Amino acid sequence: MTVPPAGAFPCQTLVDLLRCRARHQPAEVAYVFLTDGELEAEEITYRQLDQQASRIGAWLQACEPEAEAVGLLFTPGLPFIAAFFGCLYAGVVAVPLPTPPGLKQLDGVAAILEDAGTSLVLTASSLLERLQNAASDCAGKQPIRWVATDQLGDRFYDHLADQQDHSWRHPEVSGDSPAFYQYTSGTTQTPRGVVVSHANVLANEEVIRQAFQHDSQMIGMGWLPHYHDMGLIGNILQTLYIGRPCILMSPFHFIQRPFRWLKAISHYRATSSGGPNFAYALCARKVSRSQLDQLDLSCWSLAFTGAETVRWETMRSFADKFSACGFNPSAFYPCYGLAEATLFVTGSNNRGAIVVKNVSRQGLTENRVVLAEADGEQSATLVGCGREWMGHQVLIVDPEHRTRCPADRVGEIWVQGPSVAKGYRNRRQDSEQTFAATLADSRLGPFLRTGDLGFLHDHNLFITGRIKEIIILQGKTLYPQAIEWTVEQCSEGLQPGGGAAFSIDLDGGEQVVIVQEVERTALHAIISSQCIEAIRTRVLAVHGVRLHAVVLTRPATIPRTSSGKIRRSTCRQEFLERRLAVVHCWTLPGVGQVFPKD
Repeated sequence: MTVPPAGAFPCQTLVDLLRCRARHQPAEVAYVFLTDGELEAEEITYRQLDQQASRIGAWLQACEPEAEAVGLLFTPGLPFIAAFFGCLYAGVVAVPLPTPPGLKQLDGVAAILEDAGTSLVLTASSLLERLQNAASDCAGKQPIRWVATDQLGDRFYDHLADQQDHSWRHPEVSGDSPAFYQYTSGTTQTPRGVVVSHANVLANEEVIRQAFQHDSQMIGMGWLPHYHDMGLIGNILQTLYIGRPCILMSPFHFIQRPFRWLKAISHYRATSSGGPNFAYALCARKVSRSQLDQLDLSCWSLAFTGAETVRWETMRSFADKFSACGFNPSAFYPCYGLAEATLFVTGSNNRGAIVVKNVSRQGLTENRVVLAEADGEQSATLVGCGREWMGHQVLIVDPEHRTRCPADRVGEIWVQGPSVAKGYRNRRQDSEQTFAATLADSRLGPFLRTGDLGFLHDHNLFITGRIKEIIILQGKTLYPQAIEWTVEQCSEGLQPGGGAAFSIDLDGGEQVVIVQEVERTALHAIISSQCIEAIRTRVLAVHGVRLHAVVLTRPATIPRTSSGKIRRSTCRQEFLERRLAVVHCWTLPGVGQVFPKD
């Protein structure tokens, strides 16, 4: 049948959207979840999802009539999607929660629930006992109340045995009503709950549809965490908005065996899928030559890349390896976004034409954009992340003076438009500072201050870094991700995407420290002294930085957010407190010591 576009029926909320899909496409499959990451699959139709959401929504309306928000803690799978819509069907705010490794250490979950103003969490019966045991050690002010959605049938009717009506009622919500709190990943600070309205989501889904050129032939595939904006909005809700199926797998299965992602795309003939830079790098490194013969990636027409620094070198190595499987490099789609703007902010309007600029590293240290002739040690290769769409506006602003920057200057990225959220949950001052910025000269506003730095060139946004993570050394601006990229190229056995560069205040000045993970397979083979010498020499030659310390650590020990981004500030704290899992360390002689030598 012909899939009706989202704009073909009145749709002010996500509840309206799913109800319309269930009415127009009741028997069509909405989601397929690969339970083992490969062959075992569960699926759910639009009608079944609507029925499950109605059941959960009815229970919440009847048993928790005063609830304003409800936490959702699930391992990846279809029950999360049903519970998410169950909250929306009840008219309460959904709060997707990160799934702690091993379902332990729930202090972070308790802190989010406290900030969200709830202690009620929906989960699955298979997780209930472990979560209850782990929660007993939580430091939250209120005990967490766990409810398994697959046990609601008996509990629901027992509770309502004496009541006449226990049917679901359409909630009194509008486009301006909050749909969910998207808690930021906490890369640079404590996670904060972005209040995302139904209208924000629908506006952003339409932007993504147009930018990605999704149509009635689209098939989505995703492994990204369901509790983060790119996984929830870019995969789960986008395919619902289009009315097309989405194949899902756990991020754990992808990390264990990256080949599974590409195999699923090939098997299900997915047309749209993507992830952060590290995912493409992992596939380029880990997929074997023999596995290439099992792949046909000619169906993959949209390979979006975002959420972290988009690297030209990664796209090139991925395309070189998988072109033999039919992958078309023109499928790459660099984009930029953030939770405070729901998700998507910029992307190319010319599919297949990736814009790359070589700029002077020296110029960037002075916040100037100086184009370089060719790629080299003294230039940085930056990938364009396209332009804004549909009533949105992006400005480059001097963050100190709050005036627009000239075209040849790096500044803070400010965003305005219908996808921008209203603010953070229960944080008025932070919300005013972040979501209500105005230009000092024209008083134009309000704008969202993203905290990201970049510049506009040839109708493309180029990202250079984050304000809170830049290193100021002798008056020059240094970007940690650029130094980290240089470091991981210095020696075999260093974990790609496993480094942190930061500065410390020592002896009256700033000193730069490198912490870098060693790959598991190289722990006993790497010659640490040679590796560290290569790092020191290379960073000095490329960035002009004389390092204070280099610390090699065990794999998977550098602190990360729940979405996998490096927490540089936390890593800095662990360095100062001597809590790193050290394999080998070196400190510059003759300078104040904050870390012991080997």
